[in-house]
Amino acid sequence: MTEQSSSGFWSFAKQSWLLTAATIGLVVIASVAIMPAWGVFAAWFGFVYLVAFTSALLVLLVTSAKSLDALGPARRFGRHTAAGAVAVVLTLIYAVVNGALFSGTPTGTVVEIQLVHSSLFFVPSLLIAGIRAIVQARKDARARSREDESARI
Repeated sequence: MTEQSSSGFWSFAKQSWLLTAATIGLVVIASVAIMPAWGVFAAWFGFVYLVAFTSALLVLLVTSAKSLDALGPARRFGRHTAAGAVAVVLTLIYAVVNGALFSGTPTGTVVEIQLVHSSLFFVPSLLIAGIRAIVQARKDARARSREDESARI
């Protein structure tokens, strides 16, 4: 991985991680507002999801050979979605291991609970990332049209 692609990845990873962490924070705050006792559970599942998401970003670092600087907003959204999907799978693996080894609850129930909570973080994260990608694409289009305008003059 070259220095430029490494810097592009870290820029993407930082933005993606902060977006996910902010989404988790918003979900925890919303859950506390709706039902205060649920905040602790939402915070725990959010922590598990954030650890899994961080691991997924590291997997993306290892498998990504291209510079993410050159990628447009749609591809960055796709990479964020891929990292989130890997994070959901990692949380399900965690739930299977946790359910089988440490819980008296049936493993299927533990996996269902984890899947519901992971979706509470994954889906809003995708919505926010999608909105961000649309806004960034519009900014890029405006910048290109301004460049074209100035080139004609």
